[in-house]
Amino acid sequence: MGLSSSAQLRRGDRHVLVVEDEPILAKNIMRFLSRRGFRVSVACCALDALTELTAQHIDIVVLDIDLPDGDGLDFYRRIFSDYAHLHLIVITGGHSPDDEARAYRLGARAFFRKPFTLAALTQAAGKPNTEVRSFDPTLHLPRVGGTRC
Repeated sequence: MGLSSSAQLRRGDRHVLVVEDEPILAKNIMRFLSRRGFRVSVACCALDALTELTAQHIDIVVLDIDLPDGDGLDFYRRIFSDYAHLHLIVITGGHSPDDEARAYRLGARAFFRKPFTLAALTQAAGKPNTEVRSFDPTLHLPRVGGTRC
């Protein structure tokens, strides 16, 4: 069963920035969300994410904690005042309960440990005004585009 045209339109109005340094995972997230009507951009590090955020309007950020150029949550904390409208979804391969607590203190709407289901991630992206907590496990991706990472 496909999405109704109104559901496609609502999602199509949302622009997701995936900040993930595992290329295969980033590509799979991008494809999955795109097929569900979201506009998606990908950055493999915090520096590229900042470039994307300044170049276009982003509504949702799917942010990995462990990035090649630093801690994703520290990056988000530094830019928060300029991008407080963002719907933050945090993903991590780590297992620190402190990371989850930090993410929610920063306003994350969802927190996923790798592996996770793309369906759960899509659900979190589709519900910007609700808190979705999940520890659902499942997936991995290739480096995309010409980036500095």
